[in-house]
Order: sequence, then C-alpha cells, then structure tokens
Amino acid sequence: MVVRDSSVTLPPLVNLGRFSITDPPAVVISKADRRHVRYTNLSELLERSLLLPRLSHGGFGGYDAPSMFGGEQRDLTVYQDGRPLVDPWAGGPALSSLAPEGANSHDIVTGTDAVGLAPTSTLTAVNMPTSIHNTAVPYSSLWYAQGGGGLIAADVTLSQNVAPNLNVTVGLRRNGAIGIYDRTDFDVWNGRVAMRAILIAQTHLAIRYDVTSHNSDQWGGLRQDVPLFSTTEVSAQPRYQTLRDETRRHDLSAMVTHVFDADTTVVFTAQVYGTSLALLRLRDSTTATNQEDGSSYVVRSRNYGGITRLEFSLGPVRLAAGATSDILTSDRFVEADRANEDVTTALFAHGRLALDSTLTLRAAARTDVRWGKVLTGFGSALRWAPSRSVDVDIDVATAQRAPTLAEGRDLDPERHLLMSVTARLEGFRLLAYRRTVASTILANDIVDQFGTAVSTKSITAGERTTTSVGLSYKTTIGDITIEPLLRLTETTQDGVTDERLPAVAGRLDVSYRYAIGNNSVQLGIVGAMMSPLRSRTWSPISWQYTSTTLRQNAIVNGLDLYLAAVLGNATVRVGYENVFAQRQYTVAMYPDIVRNISVVLHWTFLD
Repeated sequence: MVVRDSSVTLPPLVNLGRFSITDPPAVVISKADRRHVRYTNLSELLERSLLLPRLSHGGFGGYDAPSMFGGEQRDLTVYQDGRPLVDPWAGGPALSSLAPEGANSHDIVTGTDAVGLAPTSTLTAVNMPTSIHNTAVPYSSLWYAQGGGGLIAADVTLSQNVAPNLNVTVGLRRNGAIGIYDRTDFDVWNGRVAMRAILIAQTHLAIRYDVTSHNSDQWGGLRQDVPLFSTTEVSAQPRYQTLRDETRRHDLSAMVTHVFDADTTVVFTAQVYGTSLALLRLRDSTTATNQEDGSSYVVRSRNYGGITRLEFSLGPVRLAAGATSDILTSDRFVEADRANEDVTTALFAHGRLALDSTLTLRAAARTDVRWGKVLTGFGSALRWAPSRSVDVDIDVATAQRAPTLAEGRDLDPERHLLMSVTARLEGFRLLAYRRTVASTILANDIVDQFGTAVSTKSITAGERTTTSVGLSYKTTIGDITIEPLLRLTETTQDGVTDERLPAVAGRLDVSYRYAIGNNSVQLGIVGAMMSPLRSRTWSPISWQYTSTTLRQNAIVNGLDLYLAAVLGNATVRVGYENVFAQRQYTVAMYPDIVRNISVVLHWTFLD
C-alpha cells in the first residue's frame, strides 16, 4: 500500500525494471499469483504457473528448468531488471540459486518479443523486476517451504522508505536439503539489497546488489548400469561419489529511468552492471582430467556491461530500441589454455502498431557480435483481441544462439526458428508451436575404462525439431474447479523421432473451494501421465545434456493431494505428492522424489 506522509511524496514508476515501461508482456506471474503456487525454486514456479513440461533434476538444487517452447536450460535466458544474468560456462545461472521472492513479477517474453526486448535470449526469456515498495512504515514478508529429502527453504523481505522519495529493501533467502539419495545434498544462500531514489517526479534511480552462495554435490544421477526401478533410496548408487561445486556470485547494477513526458510518451533507461563469479569444483583423481593436483579446479569470470533503452511513439507506431555492450573475462585455472576474453555488442528494436481496436502487429530485429561471430534475429507477430476474454496471437521468429564455453566457442552458432499460435477463449487455452534448430550442438560423454564419464565432447549435428499442441480448459461449477490439460508433442533429431519429450502428456486438477469473506480453503487432487520417454541426461562434468539410450515406459504421477488456505495476508499450501510412490524421471537417471509432504507459507505484513 502507499502511505502518504512526510516520508513518501512522489509515486514510483509501476513498471520500473521491466523490458518495457509502457507495454508489459502478455504473460506475467505476479506477486499475487506466486502466493497460490507450491514452489521451492524458480524452475518449479515457472513450470507449475505456466503448466510447462518438466526437466527435473530430482529437486536437488541442480540446473533444472522447464522446457519452454521445446527448449532446454541453455535456451532460457533469465534477466533481472532487464539485465541478463550471465554464466559463460553453463549458459545461465542455476534457477535454484535465484530468489523469486525478490521480484515484483516474473515477465515471460517469447518469439518476436524476446528478439526485440531480450537481446541475448534464444526466443524465450523471463525477467524479474525488483520488488521495491513505497511505504513509510516497515513492510515485511515471509516465505517458507518444506519438502521431501529434508528440503527447507525460507525468504525474508524488509522494506521501508528511509527518507522522502528514498526506499531501501533487503532480503535473505536460504534453501537446502540432504536429499534422499547419496550425494544429493545442496545449500544455497541469497542476499539482496535494493535502493530506489525518486530524483524528480520523472527520473528514478535504482541500485541493486546480490550475493549468492551455491554449494551442491554433483551426483550425476543414478548409475546407468543399475536398473532405476529396482533400486531403493538405500541401494541406489550415484554416478559420481566425490564431485561437488561451490559457487560464489556477486551481481551489482545501477539503473536510471527518465520519463520525458507526464504521459510516458518518451522513456529512456540506462543501466550499468557487473558480475563476479567463482566456482570451485572438487573431485577425486579417478575422474580428473588435465589437472595438476588431481583434486580441484577453479572457474572464474568477470562480466561488465551496460544497456540503454529508448521507448517512443512515431505516428501510430510504438517503438523500443536499444543497445548493449558486455566485456567478459573468464578463466579456468589449472587448465591454463582455457582463458577467454570477449567484447559483445548488440543492437535491438521492437515495434508495435495498432491496426484497429482489435488487431496489433509487432515486429522486431536484433544483431549482436559474440566470440567474433555476427548473430541475427528477426520476428513478426499478429495479435487479435476482439474482447477481454478472447485473443489469438500468431508469431514467427528466428534467432541464433552462440555456444557456451562448456560447449566450445569455436562451434558454429545454432539457428532457432520458432512458429507459435497461442489462443484464449473464455476458459480455453491453446498453445501450438514448432521449434526448429539448425546446426544443433549436441554433447556426448567421454568415458574411461570403467565406463565413467570423465568429460564431454560437443559436436555440430543436423536439425532438431519440436512440434507441440497443448490445450487446457478451466471451468468452475459451483465451488468445484476442474482444469484438464492435454499436450501432444513430436521431437526429432535429423528426421528421426527421439522421444526426448513425451509424445502424449495429460494433467487433471480438480479442487473444491470454500470461502468465508476474504478467507478461503481449497482442497484438490492432481493426476498426471506421460507416454514413453527417451530423455537426455544431465552431465555435471560440463554442465550439458548428453544423449542416452534409456527409455522410460508410460508413467503416471502417483497422484498429488493439496490443501490451500488463504487467511488474510497469509497463504498456506500443503501437498502430499506422489501418493502411490511412482518412480519416474523427466531427465534420465534423475528420478523425482517418490512420496513426500510439502508445505509452503507466504505471509505479508503491511502490504
């Protein structure tokens, strides 16, 4: 809420930190939306909010991410206040290391909007603008989660105006677990400090600093020579017994936004940022390669950059254009030949034209230089919205993805083409898309005489495609809500079906809600199934997905039960997940937790 007294004199910009001040994205997970989702990390928040296919690493703090429009973790770019969170080795930070509670919202852009507004993305991106309040009295919020494998997570946020037009917000998040298998524990700390100063009514300054500690045993999933479904939590054997990553990350950014006119006709934003990242990898000599001491190596990177954005109207066209430049220095000590330096520059533009009251045309283009290669992206989209309950969006976009350092910077960039149709009609939701990737970068394990993967080798392959049609429907009959989902998907590599995503996936959520005033209690059950799956597995050796011949038969989720209660400013969600203990995975050899109870509490004070 806004408290009017001597400490609060001017209202803040509502959309500060977003890709566009004047045109928020069509898909937004708001703070209110988060309160009604059971999640422990950003990956689960995206998956459960948007009903995306899972790419789960078993919930143990790894590099898991949902598959968005047929992509993988490396294809989803995460931004904070419009700046990319860079990890030069893996392609992006582990989603488990980020703090969703520090964001005012989670803005998802895809296709054309990603090309023109998220200049370093591969057609899918999520932006997390900082949540900074405007109140003279202390605002606070508490988020707490508990789940299987000894998982405990908590986040505390405090915010207050400390002077007229000056707000300071601080937050601390911790999550960790011992895991249910050997070598699956992790521990993550995230601290953040944000400041917003309203210099004049139309000029806003925002500064944010984050420090992250991410410690995780890299178990590599279960050994492939032991049948998954014949193992127990006691008998299961991880692929790696002594592989562990310890990461320290520092992010600092400063952003100035100026609105030239009171009606926000012209908006200019300038931002500078820096990231320092250090990763210590511990491992035993039996899996060591090219190491002097046979025990560890260190990856260090420093990234400094800036972004400028300008939004303005040119007749009937609303334009957003900008430029970005990055300086990256990255070293892999012990392996001395892996020092890397690069200067990346990019230009991007996005245009929106209202043809009439129901039709909107969008177009975007970008070009950037990375590792000496010129990368391009283009897109166009048409949106038809005859009413508030009906809209159809047709989008065609293409962009190139440069290889990560783990893949090898000398490889050719991938070319992604995404064609999508999204539609909303009353309670119906349709998502149909086809993602084609030319010059696909694939990784294969390099094994020792014992069959243990000690490294990976990335190669440029042919064409990878993902074609999917998903339909969901949500209806309420009295106090009962029914939400079914059906998704059909075909995946191919060089024209051959590879089943890396299930051909058929379904989900049914049925719940009963009892309300008294603003308070309510909801009881629900979720059933899900998926057809046979031949997913790839995650290799922590080089932070890449590698091929596997393993095939999982058709499986159901074992049923999830949940109870949700809204009591004033507090929300409590309790889940009993996988009641019938079905063993399943969406990333090969990384099984999900079998049967567990989860609790999520979100409580705000003086909001």
